[in-house]
Amino acid sequence: MPESSSTSPSLAERRRLQMMDELSAVAIRLFTEVGFEETSMDDIAEEAGVSRRTVYRHFAAKADLVFEHPRRWLERFEFVLSNPHHDETVRECCERGVTEVAQMIADDPQPVLDAFAVRNANPILGATHASSDQRWAELVFTNLVAEHGEAEMFQSMVCAGALVGATNALILAWSLSFPGADLMDMTRAALNQVADIWPGNA
Repeated sequence: MPESSSTSPSLAERRRLQMMDELSAVAIRLFTEVGFEETSMDDIAEEAGVSRRTVYRHFAAKADLVFEHPRRWLERFEFVLSNPHHDETVRECCERGVTEVAQMIADDPQPVLDAFAVRNANPILGATHASSDQRWAELVFTNLVAEHGEAEMFQSMVCAGALVGATNALILAWSLSFPGADLMDMTRAALNQVADIWPGNA
């Protein structure tokens, strides 16, 4: 569903995102060709034709350049949870959020494939990915407890972890089978895997 004009990014925001895309693409190429540890922020600035200050204005650390696209997925998921449709349950909202993120990936797959190749080749980046996963799980858990109450706290926690795990497995399986698999079909299958453990269903 297209966003309304009131939520469309401004020209300045579009330019900022474009610069972040360009810097991330340059960084991932260098990380792939030269190595993550061997590439400095100065190297990225020089290759991108910008100042070191410009790189640091957009990214605080090298790892952030790898996970620029996953960061945007989290932003999109959080936006969906913060803007539920009329009479939409938290489960429906979460499933819509995961589906919209999957569509974002399907619409522009190559940056995601490149980023995950760098991540998989550099275990040191696992901590950054884990931090993002924790934020996803916290968002789901907080919203479920708000809807179902503390009596369903344990089930909400289990469901939040399962949803994040299923989403990670989905993206990994898709990346390994690309371009043969249909990401949207895989997304529906992944959501079906956790369908029975949402609070109220167990």
